[in-house]
Parts: sequence; structure tokens; C-alpha cells
Amino acid sequence: MRPRRMLPLLSAFIIIVCLTLGLAACANEETEPDNGTEPDETVYELSEYPVTIGDVVVSARPSRVVSLSPALTEKLYDIGLDAVLAGVSDYCDFPSVAATFTKCGTGQIPNIDRILALEPHVVLAQVELSNLDTTILAENGITVVIIRPSRSVREWLESYVSIARLLEGEHAGTDLGSSFAQKLQSRINDLENMYAPHANEHGRKKVLYLRMLDFTVATGDTLEHELMNLIGLDNIAAYHENWHYPEELAAADGRADFEAIDLLFMDDKFVTITMLEQNQFYRSLQATIQDRYIYIDSLVLERQSLRTLNVLERMGQAAYPDISAGIPFIDDGGEPEDEEDDE
Repeated sequence: MRPRRMLPLLSAFIIIVCLTLGLAACANEETEPDNGTEPDETVYELSEYPVTIGDVVVSARPSRVVSLSPALTEKLYDIGLDAVLAGVSDYCDFPSVAATFTKCGTGQIPNIDRILALEPHVVLAQVELSNLDTTILAENGITVVIIRPSRSVREWLESYVSIARLLEGEHAGTDLGSSFAQKLQSRINDLENMYAPHANEHGRKKVLYLRMLDFTVATGDTLEHELMNLIGLDNIAAYHENWHYPEELAAADGRADFEAIDLLFMDDKFVTITMLEQNQFYRSLQATIQDRYIYIDSLVLERQSLRTLNVLERMGQAAYPDISAGIPFIDDGGEPEDEEDDE
């Protein structure tokens, strides 16, 4: 009689198995996507990294950075991304807080031991490091990113976008960098609108930015040339390049250009009026004889940071003193926290 009692149990087992298989099949039918529809792309989150800067690929967000360039250090503060700084170059001095970081040499002569001790993810520089230094850093998981000095306003704006992309990622960084670049372009436009119309109406001044004697000057392939041109200044070295006016031309065909200079821009740390008066070429120029010169801070001008526009405004004021000066958002070179309009 016991074998008969097994029949109800066996039947119940079979029913349970069938129900389980049926429910699974139904579940599969409900969750299987329709082949005729595209998946909703909004459910996928955009990836910020990797980011490519020049020919270097940065695979993840850097949280520690060593800057071997005073210009790049200033730009980090300009754009508000200085929190990543772990070390700076020997010459980083602005803002003043930058000088308190560990000094790590320069791009030409980096202090590799100090850099390694700081354990950064990225080293920023404006010049190529030596192959040996680059290899040592790479072996320690440190990426070297080069952002070269800009030769045009377009490159200047793009340099801020590159820095933002490096530190914030492809999409967020592009948005941040582009927003800052628009602000910078607006400031440049304000300076242009202040001086250029007056210059075009009353005569543009002929100028020369004399960086060092005898003929290291801002040529036509430099950012400094483009900025001077925008505010109504005609650079007599516009048709030359690589920061050099050919000496043989200066003494011959170019002599007339030098004689026509209305204003010389110099930095008295490198060139003084006394030096010009003692120089065989410059001492007989009317600009020298009549003291048509102004001293500017070449380091600030060539840092290509927000402070560059401070120097550019002074150059415009010196060339066209009859224009009322004063653009409220350009300060006197103070610390970034004093520039309330940068917020």
C-alpha cells in the first residue's frame, strides 16, 4: 500500500516544476528588449577620461600636480583649479601663496628627487623635459604634459581650455575652459574697443617691444604682437619672426622703421635708457634722443595670464594718453582674491 501513497507526491512535484518553467519563460518574454527599438542613450553616463593633451593621453583625473612653469601656475589660479598643486617651479612667485609650495626646479632642470617625493600624477611644463627625466617620471607613474607658450590670442584661449580638460575631464573641462576663454576674450575686446577706434581715426602709433639688446624683439609671430595690434599699435617688427629682427636689415632697409618709432616698450630689468644711449645702433634714434619709451613688466606680459592685460592696458595708455583710462575689471596686479569680477 505504501507505493500508492507516492503518486500524489510525484504529481505535485511535476506540477511545481512546470509552473516554475512557465514563470521563467514569462519573465524572459517581459524583460527581452524589442529588437525594433534603440536603447535609451540617456541612461549612459558620459566618460570624462581619458583626455588627450597634445600627444599625451591622461587616463584619469589628476589630483596632484607639479607645475614647472610660472605661467602655467598663474593660469591654474586664474581658472580656479589651483587646489591640485603639490609643487611649483623655482620661479613661481604669483600669487604669493604659490611661492610657499615645494620648489621643484624648472622645465630645463627639474629636481626629480623632489618631484618623486611629492608623488604627483602629472607634471606640467612649457618645454620638453629631457628623455631621461621623462622616462624616470613615467616609470614612477607620473605623466608629463606640455602646454607651450601661445603665439596668438586663439592659442592663448585654447591653453586655458587644455588645462581645464586635463584637470576636469573632456566634457566638464571643455565647458569650464570655454566659459573662462569667453570671459578673457571679452576683456580683450574691451581693450580693443577702448583704443583701436581712436588710433584708427587719429593715426596709429609705431612701436617696438625691445625685450633684450640688441635685436630681441616681439615679432609678428608672437602673442605680444597680436595684442599690440589689437589696441592700435603698429609693430615695426611685424614682418619678422622668432623674436629676432635681423641685424643686417636693421642697419640697412630697416633703419627707417626704427627711426619712425613713436614709442619703445622695455623692461628696465633687462634694457634701460642708459643702455640705449650707450648702444651704437640705438643711441642715434629719435625715440632714444627724445626719451620716447616706457618701462613695462615683461615677465607679467609674457606670463600670458590675466595679468597680461594689465600691462597691455598700460601700453595703450602710454601710446594714447588722451583716452580716459580705467577698465574696472583690470586691477593693479594684485592677488587673485582681490579680483571680485573673476568670480
